[in-house]
Amino acid sequence: MPKSHALPSMPTKILLPVDFSPSSHAALDMAADLAKHFHAELHLVNVVPILPFTSIPDLIPEGEFIREIRTFAEQHMPNALLLLQVEEWRPLPVSKSVMTSPVPSWK
Repeated sequence: MPKSHALPSMPTKILLPVDFSPSSHAALDMAADLAKHFHAELHLVNVVPILPFTSIPDLIPEGEFIREIRTFAEQHMPNALLLLQVEEWRPLPVSKSVMTSPVPSWK
């Protein structure tokens, strides 16, 4: 008789990167289903990239660029949380954060 494919430990936290795209909303639905199934906490994160100086046009100062993207993310994160509130996942523990991080160099 084959063994069950049960997880050796159940996840208690699920980290979901979001970029507010339609694909991101679909991933949010799936992550919420998983969190509900495993009684896990769902944490949404949006990472604002800090681009190398050479990739940002001289017309937009880097600090202003990062501030605008961060503001956009902070304004849209509640909408992602609202999607969870509308569905039956209301009791699901959810946290959120918007972070900045340098873009990795893929050499």
